[in-house]
Amino acid sequence: INVLGSYPPEKINGAMITGLLTPSYDSNFTYPEKIKERLIVNDLGEYDLEQLWLDDFSRSRMKKRNPKKFVSNINKQMTSRFLVGLNLMKEIDFDFTMIVFRGTDTAQHYLFDNKNLLLSCYQKVDELVGKIIDNFPDATYLIVSDHGFGEIKKILFPDNGLYNAGYLTPIQDPYDSVISQFHNFINRAISYSIKLFPQKFFRESKAIKKVFFSGISKNKLINFSKSLAFSTAEGRCIQICRKDKYKNGIVEEKDYNKLCDEISRFLMNLKDPEDDSHIIENVYRWNEIY
Repeated sequence: INVLGSYPPEKINGAMITGLLTPSYDSNFTYPEKIKERLIVNDLGEYDLEQLWLDDFSRSRMKKRNPKKFVSNINKQMTSRFLVGLNLMKEIDFDFTMIVFRGTDTAQHYLFDNKNLLLSCYQKVDELVGKIIDNFPDATYLIVSDHGFGEIKKILFPDNGLYNAGYLTPIQDPYDSVISQFHNFINRAISYSIKLFPQKFFRESKAIKKVFFSGISKNKLINFSKSLAFSTAEGRCIQICRKDKYKNGIVEEKDYNKLCDEISRFLMNLKDPEDDSHIIENVYRWNEIY
């Protein structure tokens, strides 16, 4: 239940509800399929399917305006997975069960500076795991974290660096005052709408999804015919605008390695303007890692 990257569900000897990166409630995210129909109050329980980008979009604003409500939403989401999981465990003669409670991850991303609220999310997980243990006292339990956390001190936006160094060309000038005013207006309108509508509305509205995802698409922001590179996956990697890979890419295959080396040197030389220290320890080519 709720295992990251498990969509689409596999045919297994048991039951499966997919987790993060499941497209939407409209998709088939359970096995057997009939389980999806049973995710209602008076059966297995309502299942709060996480929609990462849309959820994070509203969470960032909710955390600033009403952090206690933010925590309440996280705990409600974790409780929904617990209840569905517990009901399935009671119904199926299982050998193995795996439930991912991602709420602690979400809480740490947004509440690392508020230890009391962060603690309350851990207390909720502790309570839910305790209830599972009470129902199945003879089972063997493994409680596992997939990674640790640390406080964010500063953020680097690679696309800004690539833009300032001349490697990336946006479709519109980011310093255009009219464009800036328009984006500020949109942000204010969204912040106001989050006050009026529940988080569920943003997740389930097809119109909101269409507007949101079309608005953040880099295809609408970057002029690929004039750009050499751009970042992907929240800046975790740099893509070269190759002719053979992108519709309007301009980098020839013969220039690919030379450009990679050039951008690697550029990234290694980036410095923190406050203390002149190097920001990046190392740059790896994709074929050195995968």
